Order: sequence, then C-alpha cells, then structure tokens
Amino acid sequence: VQTDLALVYLELADLYDRDIRDLQRAMAHDPTAAERQYSGTIEVQTTKRNELLNKSIPLLEQVLAASPDNPYALAGAAKAYLQSGNDEVGIQFAKRYLNLSKRSQHNWKRQLDMYAEAVEGRVTKQQREFYMSKIQGARDKEKKMHLLLGSVYMRRGEFGKAANEYSEVIKIDQSVPAAYLERAQSLAALQQYNQAVNDLEEYLKITDPALHRAQRMKAVELLDRYQGALSRRGAAPVPDGIGGGRGRTGDALGSPDGR
Repeated sequence: VQTDLALVYLELADLYDRDIRDLQRAMAHDPTAAERQYSGTIEVQTTKRNELLNKSIPLLEQVLAASPDNPYALAGAAKAYLQSGNDEVGIQFAKRYLNLSKRSQHNWKRQLDMYAEAVEGRVTKQQREFYMSKIQGARDKEKKMHLLLGSVYMRRGEFGKAANEYSEVIKIDQSVPAAYLERAQSLAALQQYNQAVNDLEEYLKITDPALHRAQRMKAVELLDRYQGALSRRGAAPVPDGIGGGRGRTGDALGSPDGR
C-alpha cells in the first residue's frame, strides 16, 4: 500500500514536471516574455511538484527499509530523488535498481531453461511467452532507467557517462530514437564528431518524418553543425538538449517509447 501511494504521488508530480518543461520550452522560444508570462507559473508548478515528491520519498524509504529489493520502490526512489535535484542519492538508487533488474532477467531465463529441461524441451508457446514477457518487461524498465540516468548526466555536464547510458539503451534495443539523438549530443560535447554524425544519421533513419518532424529538423541542424566541425577539426559545439537530453529527468521512466 505504501508503494502504491508513493507511486501515485510520483505520477501526479510527473504532471507538474511536464508542465514545467513545457513552460521552459516556451520561455526558450520567447525570452522577452519569459519574466512576464512564465517564470511565476514555473515557480508555482515547481513547488507543487516538490511537495508531491517530498510525500513520496519517505514512503519509499520505509518500503525499502522493510524490503531492500522492492523493484518498484527502488525505481520510484531513483526518480523521486533525481527529479528533486538530489542527484547523488538518486543515482545510487538507480544503480541498485539496474543491478536488481539484471539479476531478475537472469533468474527468469534460468527458470525457463530449468523448466525446458524438466519437460524435455516440450515447452508450449504460452509457457514460453510467459517467461519471455517477464524478461522483456524487465528490459523495458531497464531502458527507461538508463535514459533517465543519461538525461541526468547530460544536465550535469558528465558527457562520457551520459554516452555510456545511451549506449546501454542501444544494446538493449536498437530502435529507441532518443538514445541515438542524445548520445550524438554527448559525443559531440566530447568532440567525437564522427560517432555523433553516425548517431544522427541513424536517428533520421528510424524516426517518422511526420511524427518527429520538429525533432528531425533540429537533428538535421545538428548534423550540419557536426559535419562542419569535422571538416574544420575545430571547436566543439555545445549540445542543445534536443528531445530533452539536458535535464529531462521526468520523462525517461514515464515514456514508453523513448522518443
């Protein structure tokens, strides 16, 4: 019950967090109107979001004190601390969750193998799908945690660590557009333009021109910039955070497709 209540608080906090990001994007597009139209609202929404996060964190801590390997509480605590700006604690919870997820996937695979051996390989389609759904569910959540950590490291300017997190996403699933777009920006910040260009080209291959129109336009701009940097062998462009890489600590666990 404590876990469920804490996750409800987190879901409500997400609504405010998304509103904050929308307002911040509006400010970026219209800086002259920022102070007049947006800053006060952002402050109010931030206060409301943080109040909800502060309600969720003690509940999650109580759950983890009683059950240290509760996956929902670990993931929730990671997200709550990272959204509230307590990065170091949030990162530790995220790493604990990722270790637990990998063990869980291994255990489900081991159970499937043991079951197949017990029935001499006569595993029905329904039985196999049951085990594979457990493994895939853990992998999907693992992707989201890596995306979340990547966004945090981008915000902190730790571009090498961010690139590693996005690489982990791609190892799990090569069809996640955000992983390529965000990794390209982290690599460009490290002046690794060849790899950044490759990631942007892959992003453009796997995204829908209509669905991702705005992001694709920005990706093309970045591609031109990085190709220019390659030809000059000169200064490193600073990542723009297209798609939310710099500070999007609310989306990664809540977005099912990682767009």
